[in-house]
Amino acid sequence: LPLIFLFPAANPADNQTCAADGQPDWGTEQWDSAGTQQASGTVIGTCTTSYVDNIPRATNVALAAQRINGTVVQPGGSFSFSNTILPRTSANGYVTAPIYVSGKKGTGTGGVCQVSSTLYASMVYAGLPATERHAHSLPVDYLPAGLDATIAGSYLDLKFTNTFSQPLLIQASANGGTLTVTLVLQ
Repeated sequence: LPLIFLFPAANPADNQTCAADGQPDWGTEQWDSAGTQQASGTVIGTCTTSYVDNIPRATNVALAAQRINGTVVQPGGSFSFSNTILPRTSANGYVTAPIYVSGKKGTGTGGVCQVSSTLYASMVYAGLPATERHAHSLPVDYLPAGLDATIAGSYLDLKFTNTFSQPLLIQASANGGTLTVTLVLQ
């Protein structure tokens, strides 16, 4: 049976779904309705979170997801979320949106941390330890405490080393208020 976790969001209409141990994310094209894998590789962790798709932070969620999507980390190789998504500047397509700064709400490139957090939750369910991870200074509404991962400038990052003997593919998509990050052993 699939091991799937549902987390209630701040808005009861929204849910987060995470799965582990080779179980499918039932909402992606990799799996048919019977749970049969359609692409090569084994899903080892996946997480889906919800976001409001008609506000500025949605641009940053989609852009960060696009930038990590398709990344392959070779066995023993390292991954840096901050390096992969490029500096959070307007020249790189990011827009101004609310963020947390030292326990207070501020302005920056909000939304990016939802992608790093959703990736981190996928890592947790896959049994892939982070080599660097930092919690937010305030609770987030898209994942339970302990599953979030904030990034800031070049001094707070989400990093990991592929501890598996196979290449690790990161799949990420953000569309219509749904963000999904899936880890696949190739």
